[in-house]
Amino acid sequence: MSTTKTGICRICKGPRWINLGKKRNAKSTKLCGKCIRENRPLVPQSVRFWKKVTKTDSCWAWNAATHTHAGNYGSFNLGPTRCLAHRFAYENLVGPIPEGKQLDHLCRNRKCVNPAHLEIVTIRINTLRGIGPTAVNARKTICKRGHPLNEQNTYVNPKGYRQCRPCKRIKDKLWRRANEMAEAFGYVSRSYG
Repeated sequence: MSTTKTGICRICKGPRWINLGKKRNAKSTKLCGKCIRENRPLVPQSVRFWKKVTKTDSCWAWNAATHTHAGNYGSFNLGPTRCLAHRFAYENLVGPIPEGKQLDHLCRNRKCVNPAHLEIVTIRINTLRGIGPTAVNARKTICKRGHPLNEQNTYVNPKGYRQCRPCKRIKDKLWRRANEMAEAFGYVSRSYG
């Protein structure tokens, strides 16, 4: 990208340069980049963080950016890196989060940063408490044909998926019948998979 000289810096009297590829707001500074970096007041991270939180009786709502690739959880910049807002709040008010653990929002509000609403859990427990397909299927007590999914009636295949034994028998019977018909008409038999 090209740059152009736009004037003289107020402090060092050197040239000011801007990147022509970026849009500039109307209140452009009269300083060069070096003087801006050297004279910027350093605001503590915790002060910046709590300015973006609205505390109510229950949830503490995060009112700034959200991380769309991380499920719309609050997002907070820590210099060159970005962290999730609820993790920053928990680590600053309660303590570190152990390796391999996650924070579960007990209030189910992803923008809440109240540590009283956060619980340290394993990834498995956090997933099963959610509303995704894994959690929904794990909570099922009957199959789609109405058979109970209990210990005697359920087969766990080598990949770890649950299958209803009566439904599996029906599926296997239909597969064998289709294979027999295919062989009777001279088609190559299909492999079971």
